[in-house]
Amino acid sequence: MNKFIFSIAVFICVCASALADVNEYDLRGDEFLRESKYHEAIDCYWLSIRNDPIQPYSYSRLATAYASIGMRTESQAMEARSKALEKHQEWVRKGDGFYAEQRYVEAIEAYERAFEYFNESYIACEKLALTYNKTGQKEKSYEMYKQSHELRTAQKMRVAMEDASETPSLDAIEKIRKDWAFTREDELLRRKYESDTGYTIMLAQPLYSGNNNQLNSLVFVPPLEGAKTVARQAVYVTTNVDVSTGSFSNNGANWSTFYDQRVLEPSMSIKYGLLDNLEIRFYLSIPTLADLTRNQGVIIDSSATSYVPNAERSWGVGDFIPSLKYQITKGNDSISGTAIAAALKMPLADKYNFVSSGGPDISVNFIVSRKYGQSIWHFNLGYTMVGDPTIFTDNLALENVISFGVGYVLNMTDNFSMDLQIEGNTNAFSIIEGYDGIPMTLIAGGKYHTKYFLIELGLGTGVGKLSSDFTTTFGITTRF
Repeated sequence: MNKFIFSIAVFICVCASALADVNEYDLRGDEFLRESKYHEAIDCYWLSIRNDPIQPYSYSRLATAYASIGMRTESQAMEARSKALEKHQEWVRKGDGFYAEQRYVEAIEAYERAFEYFNESYIACEKLALTYNKTGQKEKSYEMYKQSHELRTAQKMRVAMEDASETPSLDAIEKIRKDWAFTREDELLRRKYESDTGYTIMLAQPLYSGNNNQLNSLVFVPPLEGAKTVARQAVYVTTNVDVSTGSFSNNGANWSTFYDQRVLEPSMSIKYGLLDNLEIRFYLSIPTLADLTRNQGVIIDSSATSYVPNAERSWGVGDFIPSLKYQITKGNDSISGTAIAAALKMPLADKYNFVSSGGPDISVNFIVSRKYGQSIWHFNLGYTMVGDPTIFTDNLALENVISFGVGYVLNMTDNFSMDLQIEGNTNAFSIIEGYDGIPMTLIAGGKYHTKYFLIELGLGTGVGKLSSDFTTTFGITTRF
């Protein structure tokens, strides 16, 4: 008895599902078609399509009705649309199957095929949005969500306009717009998607690194960064605190070069998206230097010249650095691409604080980023034209600098990533006797973002005798 009742229930569900595919207008159209009232049937099928433009049944019946009155071109067009929608539904069902099995890559491919057969399908857009979100592609997820909403709204607008009148008044149009435009909840959701997407992109960027060498950090060396620019009109504010310690000692027959140093460098930067592929950044540091001198001498060459003035050092501004970054190419994901960045260092520090060379520097940096699954690689190659320094007791002809860096980011979850990077530059101070080599720093750390903030922490160690012994950086980024 129970099996019989269960069978009846299944039969009723199947019938109900079948009837749901054929709505009231289709049924009335079929009646007119049987009575050879072809024009009335055509009107009914179009009313059905107006309410549900994704059902192939209505188009198939329209093809029959048009053929019955000799409109073969229209009949063939409706038949082609019916077959396309059948393919669309077939691929949607395949995508649903893959999604249920958590085979998200195959699901995305299936939904994209469905969208190819019917590019006004808000259903395919919605399913793509959900699946992209599952794979961590939040930017694409939001784009599909927005496109789905626009397609739904366009359909409802068409229906409402027809219901209002054939030539609606301006008041009627305004009412329709208010009824079907983005609601406040939609706007809040849009902002959430944009915020999540922005922090996700920031999560994939390299860690910011500060001083990697006391002398070479006096000139501007482009920091390691990713190719992706921030979204248009987006504002990100980052505050960082960097600490570095290091020492250097080298002695010859008639010369000695040495120093000890500790640097504490708070800084703030603001990024703003001028265009979808162009951002501007303003950076200001407020560093302080301690224990640079040792035994009353710093960087002494064969003529017993001390290049660094002995003076009491204090807190104060360091460098102000405006920069532009232009994304030249974009990859298939939200991270990959190539970019070029240019920066100008404007020294503001007191020369006795010995935290900036005192001369303006101009740099250019070429950036390549590539995403492979949850892994992101960043490659940088830069060049800095070093301005004449003003802080030394004797003239030093500094050399221009070539900078380089490689960063690896692994997205562990949607809001946490691990970072490993190495960066360095040629030595601008090779003119000083005994002070030769290439300063490089190896940094490891991670980033985590909450709803409102992105937090990053990195620990580094020098590679080579010119590099700082230890560096650490801590930063907080928020979006406005």
